[in-house]
Amino acid sequence: MENPDRLLEKILFISFGGKEKIKEYQMVAAGNLNQAIYLKTERQEYFLKTNHQNNPEIYKREREGLEWIRNHCPLHVPEVIVTGTCEDTQYLLMEWVRTS
Repeated sequence: MENPDRLLEKILFISFGGKEKIKEYQMVAAGNLNQAIYLKTERQEYFLKTNHQNNPEIYKREREGLEWIRNHCPLHVPEVIVTGTCEDTQYLLMEWVRTS
């Protein structure tokens, strides 16, 4: 990520219209294609997945798959809040699930 602070703030602004401010963030995983980021705001904790490939459908399809699993599985599957594109980055924003 070129300037992660600015990009993360823009994604939250697009998603919530300025109602969420970042208190803390931390990269939790990174690979060749995706980055996974823990975001803590004043109101909630989120899991943000980003991808810089030119494939705007990637997280739309992942969202559809996760929603199907949520509807057909008794296990807790994190809620997808929003997917979208910001600059050249596709993103998927979900609820953060704490481990025990």
